[in-house]
This record gives sequence, structure tokens and C-alpha cells, in this order.
Amino acid sequence: MAETTKPTLAQFRDACRHEFSFLRELGYSELQDDPAERFNVLFSNGQLTLSIRGENWGQHAGVRLFHADGREAPVWWFVPLSERKNRPPFDPTGFSQLDDIRIAALTVSRYCRDVLTGDVAKFDAVANEWRRVTDSQYRQSLQKRKPP
Repeated sequence: MAETTKPTLAQFRDACRHEFSFLRELGYSELQDDPAERFNVLFSNGQLTLSIRGENWGQHAGVRLFHADGREAPVWWFVPLSERKNRPPFDPTGFSQLDDIRIAALTVSRYCRDVLTGDVAKFDAVANEWRRVTDSQYRQSLQKRKPP
């Protein structure tokens, strides 16, 4: 298959379920899908929800963690800076989007397992940094604060 070939919805969903099957062992279950977001698979334990979302018209997949209180953190931000340029070894699927899913699952399994099992401090640190970078109002409020 050519790299430009896009996976079907069934292939996308099957890949998410297969690659992230380890989440079941950690108490996560798949949530019902939203018809408006067909290329989005969600796994949750009630507090944290892992979202795998198809992006770029079948070319890529984005993976994020969402807390029940609305905070979010991209899974790649849990990877140490020194290791972010290196992809873990994996068997290519023939689809760039499904490769992204496979790589994300390997990354989540290696770097986010402690967060998925309840390490609130690690999630908080990444979610706060993500908010600082992406939310201009939050960034401005931090600049106005004075140390005690």
C-alpha cells in the first residue's frame, strides 16, 4: 500500500482498539462514539480520557489526555526532551495515520503508564505547561502575578 493511502474508518477504529488494548488492564474502557466525530476513539477510567483523533484527512493521528475537570495534555509532552526526536522501533502498517497510532500507543505505554494509573502530579505538570503555552489569557495572568 502506498503511504498516501488513507485507512478506512473500520481500519482506524480497529487500530486504536488493538494498539491501545493495554488500557483495559489499567481500568479503561472505550466510550461510545460521537457520530459527529467519527475518526475519534476515546478510552476513559472516569477521571482521565485518552483521545485518539484522526487528523489531516487520514494522514495523521493526534493523541491527548483529558482530565474530567477539562484540562488536557498531549501525550508527547510526557516524553523527555532528549528522547522526542527518536521514534520507537515499530513495524510499519503501510498507512501513516495507523503508524501514528502505533507509535502513540508505544509512547503512552512507556511514558504515561504512571499518569494513567493515577500520578496526578505528573499530569498536572504537563497540563499546566500545555495551558501556559496554548492559552494566551492564562499566560498573561501568570505574568501579572507577583511572588509572595
